[in-house]
Amino acid sequence: MNVVFGSGNACPSGYSKLTSVASCRAGLRLMGHKGESYNGEEDDESWPNGCYFCDDVEGCSDGAWLNVHSTGQPNGDAKPYCSSDVTPLEQGETLFIGDSDIDYWDESLSLITPSYNVGYGGYTCKNVRDEMSEMSGAFAPSNVVLVCGENDIGGGRGVANTLKYFNEVVDHYIASGSRVFYIGTKPEPETTSIHGLYNEYDISIAERAATLAAAANGGLPPLVMIDSNAGFLAAGNGADLYKGDGLHLSSSGYALWGSWLGTALGATGDDLNCYLWRSGVCVIFAPTPYNLDGNGAGERRRVATTIMTAFVPSLAAMMMLC
Repeated sequence: MNVVFGSGNACPSGYSKLTSVASCRAGLRLMGHKGESYNGEEDDESWPNGCYFCDDVEGCSDGAWLNVHSTGQPNGDAKPYCSSDVTPLEQGETLFIGDSDIDYWDESLSLITPSYNVGYGGYTCKNVRDEMSEMSGAFAPSNVVLVCGENDIGGGRGVANTLKYFNEVVDHYIASGSRVFYIGTKPEPETTSIHGLYNEYDISIAERAATLAAAANGGLPPLVMIDSNAGFLAAGNGADLYKGDGLHLSSSGYALWGSWLGTALGATGDDLNCYLWRSGVCVIFAPTPYNLDGNGAGERRRVATTIMTAFVPSLAAMMMLC
């Protein structure tokens, strides 16, 4: 997908406008604009139709807009986004979705090519859930890189409700033919009061990954977790991994994410069966499939103990005493 700016209300010869939410969101990222600069849809004859961008244009809030008006018209320096591809969106590639950690990951598109990034600063898992049908239909991704949950938990939604939306997203993309690579929470300096909730959330997701891996009956794990939290702690969790706000990742933090994600996506041999990664190393391989109707209690217990050992060794010891 090659994207350039047009002028007025027209695209250069050989280019066409972006006319869907998905193509607009993907296109603005390819032009170097943050996902959170997308302002939404409108139906207004006084602005260019299709996806267009404003920067200090009178009467227009800065950012990208999708104008669904049938014709529209030029207006000041508003510029339409234009693509040279007959089919603007390549399907079957990698799709990055989620909150600001995805939105602000400027290197994501060069890390994995071709790929698309439709992250949006401030998004919750519920926001990701609300647009999953549109995005999966437009991109039909082979792999989905997902980051969400911190904004839900930080906003008081609670772990259980956050997991509900997370699981709806994961189940939808898996049913659509995608594998989901979830990058876990971060031990952010500014959110220490809710780190316990972060850990509870991540442990539940690791357990979900184990269940899905078992149900795959020898196929590749459909949900793969990269334990970002423990990975950062193992790396010292220094201030240099974050921006000045103590919340968002710096280039050093993203470099770790990029390395870990690249390893998981590029896994070969036995590592293809890994569903829990930490610091670029497989922590847990997919277990031998067990009966999920209740007869596999012993195997489920072994897997649960292994997960707890990976996250909190003391909890594993407590489980063995039960």
